[in-house]
Amino acid sequence: TPWDVRLFVSEHNPDLLLTGGVEAYRSLNEGTSWEKINGWGEYYGDVNYKLHADFMNFNEFTDQNGDNFVTISNHGGLSITYDNAITNTNIGLYDLNVCQYYSVSTSPKNPKLVFAGSQDQGLQRGTLFGEATANFEQVISGDYGHNTFTQKGENFWTVYPGGWISHYSDPAYGYLDASYTLESNN
Repeated sequence: TPWDVRLFVSEHNPDLLLTGGVEAYRSLNEGTSWEKINGWGEYYGDVNYKLHADFMNFNEFTDQNGDNFVTISNHGGLSITYDNAITNTNIGLYDLNVCQYYSVSTSPKNPKLVFAGSQDQGLQRGTLFGEATANFEQVISGDYGHNTFTQKGENFWTVYPGGWISHYSDPAYGYLDASYTLESNN
């Protein structure tokens, strides 16, 4: 597979098997039958609870209360499940501290406001306070880069692969309010 994701077998529940590539699959009966956890496109409608595409790793841990949980690593971040991947929570949406960034921009209007375009973890924004780690929020999922501000920080622009350009008229708090796609063979 592209990321060497093989077969995960739970140490605490050997009935649970997970595997993944673009999408993740689970078996609750030692591999006798399998089901897709969710389609990769479902993530965009429910980023808090659906798994993103491109799975990297599955791992199992025990918390301080003795409860077992599994982490599911993918290009959208990191999800956690306590119920055999029946429900999954994306714990990578806030306080993102690791990522592959394509473009980072600081607002000319507010030098503490920073935007970062990342691979698969979307467009992120955060406010810097001293030397502490910034708490970045995922504004929109996907691959974003070539970020820029216009009109002295009043407007913000970013580009998604394929030439989709999106605009934010309230960069600090707002969301996408206009967009267009560049038509080009190159």
